[in-house]
Amino acid sequence: MGSHQVERHFRDEEGRWQRADLVDEGRILVPCPPGANLTLAEVYEGL
Repeated sequence: MGSHQVERHFRDEEGRWQRADLVDEGRILVPCPPGANLTLAEVYEGL
């Protein structure tokens, strides 16, 4: 199995766009519902 990678685009607290790369392992905060998050393994599950 190859490595997992997600390119994340989001707004910071001041409304500016930011970009972050997550590779192999990590969690992505999902603002709705509050406090939800996804692991990279969950993003790639079933692919």
